[in-house]
Amino acid sequence: MAWIGDTADARPASFAGLALACALFVCYPFHAVVREGSLVINLSFGDPVVALIGVLWLLGAVGSHTLPRYAAVAGGLVVAAVGSLIAVSFADPAYFTAAGGALALAKLLGAIAWLIAVYALYSEFGIRVLRAALVVSVAVATLVSVWSLLRTFFLIDGFDRASGPFENPNLFGNYLVLHAFVSLSFLRTWWDERPRREVVALAIVLLSIALVSTGSRGSILGLLGGLAAVAACAVGTRRSVTLTRRSVGAAVGAAFTAVAVPAIFAPSVVGRFVGSRNVDIRLRLWEASLEALLSNPILGIGYGQIHTYLAATIGEYRGTHNVYLLVGGETGFVGLLILFGLIALVARDAIRLGRREGASLFLLGAFVAMLVQGFVTDVDTFRSFWILLGILAAERSHALGGGAIEPGVDWRGEGRVREAARPTRRGGDR
Repeated sequence: MAWIGDTADARPASFAGLALACALFVCYPFHAVVREGSLVINLSFGDPVVALIGVLWLLGAVGSHTLPRYAAVAGGLVVAAVGSLIAVSFADPAYFTAAGGALALAKLLGAIAWLIAVYALYSEFGIRVLRAALVVSVAVATLVSVWSLLRTFFLIDGFDRASGPFENPNLFGNYLVLHAFVSLSFLRTWWDERPRREVVALAIVLLSIALVSTGSRGSILGLLGGLAAVAACAVGTRRSVTLTRRSVGAAVGAAFTAVAVPAIFAPSVVGRFVGSRNVDIRLRLWEASLEALLSNPILGIGYGQIHTYLAATIGEYRGTHNVYLLVGGETGFVGLLILFGLIALVARDAIRLGRREGASLFLLGAFVAMLVQGFVTDVDTFRSFWILLGILAAERSHALGGGAIEPGVDWRGEGRVREAARPTRRGGDR
């Protein structure tokens, strides 16, 4: 993956495209929280940019005529969610709230829209614009990390866990995980280029310290799991294995630093990893969510109903803190199978892309990290998850010559789009 200056992309760099892509990634981490009773809506300042890209895409001014890869499976999740709501509305149990279902469905659609927006930018302006915007996004994430660390270590406003502009340490941790792995891909590519290597290495250290300072156990476990996945896949690659191992080694060094600094300046954060707080509650939530799946195995208890269901059954108005039990409990085995199908498809593509281009292994690492985080956090509507899928879809399409591997569906009804370049066995995709 020759980041930024890729001669395989013949399209000239577009200032308008770069401005739009940078606006998307720069605005993303900044949020506003709207509360209406028990309903909480987390709005990103990047959502209006996504809406603008969506309108331009619908009008044909931005993007190709095809939906991005993974969009069809994501649509299956939406169908399963709607089906579960329709089914539960006929039963009308005491816990059912139409408003909760509508809000959860809107959050899911809004998150998936980021997948479409990222891919639309790539298909219109090329891979160089998308990668340049990612460089800007990493710079913003690093600055946000420094700002959040200052607030945490000096307890400004009483903060004892880094949450950045998200007001939620788990969301912030998910955001940092994505950018840590993107930074590692830069480090892998720019290892022999100074001072880029030193600048990226410093960014990785700061991102890692901020990640540990969130106190998000899922994010930390995800980072470690992602690095393990990268190291395991690098063993089977023949190209530039040494550079990949060096990048992983640099990440491990950053991890040690990340643990040492919070231990000195914010011991309350480290206490989350050695204490047993919330463990009993989590186990009760998981047990009740599993019971919801087993008692409603086909379509679940209804999308967006888990909070009220848990409140009615165990007296805890909380989320599941496990995306697999959440999807299974709310949409049954139908939704769970669709989710596992999406995971399998993305993992297959990420592994093949990583074996083809060494730097892309770190996108696989980011994906594995989010899957691991999903065991303790509900990541299905996290924007970072769908942004990553958009990046993977774009990188895969670019690696295969700018077209989809399989014929895509023309959403505007202008026929089938045939593959632009058939990959070979030597390329590693078949």
